[in-house]
Amino acid sequence: MASGKTEVLSIFRELGAEIIESDHMARKVVAPGSPVLAQLAQEFGEDVLLPDGQLDRSRLAHLIFSQEEKRRKLNSIILPPIIEIIDLEVRRLRGTGRTIVLEAPLLFETGYEENCDYIVCVDADDEFRLRRLIQKTGLSEEEACLRIRGQNLQIPAHKVDFVIKNEGDREELVREVKRVWDEFARRSRKESQ
Repeated sequence: MASGKTEVLSIFRELGAEIIESDHMARKVVAPGSPVLAQLAQEFGEDVLLPDGQLDRSRLAHLIFSQEEKRRKLNSIILPPIIEIIDLEVRRLRGTGRTIVLEAPLLFETGYEENCDYIVCVDADDEFRLRRLIQKTGLSEEEACLRIRGQNLQIPAHKVDFVIKNEGDREELVREVKRVWDEFARRSRKESQ
């Protein structure tokens, strides 16, 4: 969270990648009137819904980022339909011949890493992430710390192919992403020989 994934995705898109963002898929599965949204309201209470029937993301976030059991319950409800949509999108994009970049913070929790050719981790130190999250969302420092701790995922280092460090300016980040992009191309050429 707040490591700069969105900016990295933007750079990959500029380089020609097809992007699949799991956050966008999550918004689809909790659209007003969806069975998943109804299940969330049943599990967490009607107060997770706004008057217009949409999910009150800030209320739900407040509930789940402070209680591990509730976060696990949320994931058990929303992750299966998100994975279904991602699978459909991957199948659709495979025929394009373009590189597909999947943004999935819970990649290892879902086991979806087995479907990926390479795993890229965007990393930034905690202080950088905290400042970014407060600036981006207007959260208090306490709430931002809770969210970062709640999504401080333990990524198995042996499963990560590339780490993109995001602690400098955009120019440095572009160089880092381009380095990974070039390595994708090099490995792809090598595998096709």
